[in-house]
Amino acid sequence: MKKAFSILTLFVVIASMASLTSCTKDNESGIVGTWKCTSAVITYDDGEVFDATGWIFNDDVEFKADGTFYMEDEYEGDYTVSGSTLVLYAGTADEEVYTIKKLTGSALELEAREIDEEDPDFSCTYYLKFTRA
Repeated sequence: MKKAFSILTLFVVIASMASLTSCTKDNESGIVGTWKCTSAVITYDDGEVFDATGWIFNDDVEFKADGTFYMEDEYEGDYTVSGSTLVLYAGTADEEVYTIKKLTGSALELEAREIDEEDPDFSCTYYLKFTRA
């Protein structure tokens, strides 16, 4: 009985480790493709909420398997996915860091924090929703 319990415990531990280590690869490969922004909401620290859908992030963005991305006539560069973090490098010293809140075969939700160093009251959080184009 004790041996059966130990084998079962070992199996559960191995299965848990396999599922945890596969998340990064799933996110990395799952993001590959073309995505259309369906919602862009900006929430400022003062409580103001601005619906920027169709105003910003209104172009398709394509994430390629080679680690590059392209946004129609906006910019292009490299990207990395590590766990639930998406980082875009668009050829400048700055990088854009997003938290992947949801990633399925048909839906992508991102969140990003922007802090205005000159006016901290103008800092905000972006909530972006995409569907696979």
